[in-house]
Amino acid sequence: MLLKTQLSMFARAVKGIPMPRGCAVCGRRCHGFEIVCSDCQQKLNNLRFVKHYMVEKKSKKRIFILGKYAGVMKQAIGALKYRNQPELALWLGRELGEAFEKSPIYKPNLTLVPIPMNREKELKRGYNQAELIAQGIHDITFGLGGTRLERNALIRVKETQPLYQFGAEDRQKEISGCMKVGQFNHHSTNGVVLVDDVYTTGATCREAIKVLTVAGIPVYGILAIGTTNKAFKVKSI
Repeated sequence: MLLKTQLSMFARAVKGIPMPRGCAVCGRRCHGFEIVCSDCQQKLNNLRFVKHYMVEKKSKKRIFILGKYAGVMKQAIGALKYRNQPELALWLGRELGEAFEKSPIYKPNLTLVPIPMNREKELKRGYNQAELIAQGIHDITFGLGGTRLERNALIRVKETQPLYQFGAEDRQKEISGCMKVGQFNHHSTNGVVLVDDVYTTGATCREAIKVLTVAGIPVYGILAIGTTNKAFKVKSI
């Protein structure tokens, strides 16, 4: 783990933000300020991609994904979404930020924009996991020439049904018109990077790209923790 990540987690602990007593994924004991045990970390590392990035055919945007949405990766994302583990979203965001910062497609002065949630779901959960992942990325990539984080650049204006129950074409119809540009304070010279937890068909991100583009805000690419896209190859399983 990078020094910036360790310092960030220490600072949050000093501020009184509660840290899990065990591994946020499996519940086993962790050391120091770690929130994911060494066993789960190793399993997550085995699900990382050899090459994290590709160009999406429909949007023509760069997509950067940490690893395969399976096994412990799927458990981890489930935990941060459904088991009240916000620190896990931050931790995964930092892991994604480290990998992205080292990649050939990283550029300075990018603006991180999280995909907005349905308001009712966010109130029930207590947080938007995409926003926390974006914060984790920003913990690593901030600084002179680094990323900026625009938390409210996109807002939901229409509730949608869970997209997993739809096919690719129906997903796009369901998501159409569900968001608009909100409070956008900074237009980056190199554009926006959208941030989400899982990238599946890309329907939600394409809708966000459309909305931002119409508003004259360029989109550089997409960042996500996991995907089921078979075009990406894992290191090992």
